[in-house]
Amino acid sequence: MKNRRPSKRSQQKSKALKQKLKQQKSQTLAEALKEDPFKKGRPSKKPLSTAEKLSLSLEKKRLLKQNQQKKELEQEMEKHQLKTKHELLQSLEKQHQEKKNPLNRLKKIIKNLKEKILSLLKR
Repeated sequence: MKNRRPSKRSQQKSKALKQKLKQQKSQTLAEALKEDPFKKGRPSKKPLSTAEKLSLSLEKKRLLKQNQQKKELEQEMEKHQLKTKHELLQSLEKQHQEKKNPLNRLKKIIKNLKEKILSLLKR
């Protein structure tokens, strides 16, 4: 079997597909540059003015500050959660110790009975 050239129809299909892929790639690059002006890409035809540069730098600083505040808030939340978990664990350990010691249980029962008797006597 001879090595044949692809047919004209398949050549047209591959050419159209390549153009479509190239167009999609350029569109996604343009969208990415619109979303994040700090990413590097091809420079625009006209350079940025001083005001635009300042506004971009201020925006970048604001975003950095916002991210830092978000991280600090997450750390505070994590600390608070750890603290509450620690307190809960301590209270559970205390309850376990009380249940473990039968004398403490008896003392609680006696105390509750006294309160009930007093409340009944007051009636």
